[in-house]
Amino acid sequence: MTTSTELLAAVEPDIAALMQAHNERRENWYAHEIVPWEMGRNYRDEPWEESDATLRPEVRTALQLNLLTEDNLPYYHARISAAFSEQSSLAEWSRQWTAEEAQHSIASRSYLLTSRNCDPRVLEDDRVSR
Repeated sequence: MTTSTELLAAVEPDIAALMQAHNERRENWYAHEIVPWEMGRNYRDEPWEESDATLRPEVRTALQLNLLTEDNLPYYHARISAAFSEQSSLAEWSRQWTAEEAQHSIASRSYLLTSRNCDPRVLEDDRVSR
């Protein structure tokens, strides 16, 4: 029977090679360059209303659910990174994956709020709910 430690050791070289290939092909992108900041308005002066949304409700729900998943990255990272050595390729993968997913979170939240496609109070309440 193979143990978890043996399995991690067995895939380590493949993870290292895949990470190298990913990093060679990866194109950097920046949330601040794709978010339509010019659409932004002050929520204190203009509280959110359902009529502000321009996306269909099911699309907004999908984006918000994805964002809430991304918001839990610190928990995922802590659980995943505890499973292997800090110097392993899997640790490198975990750190990079977390950083890339956090970038998605920044872009999604900025878009949803700037485009007024979500109620910011509900979004925040959902984020901190248990």
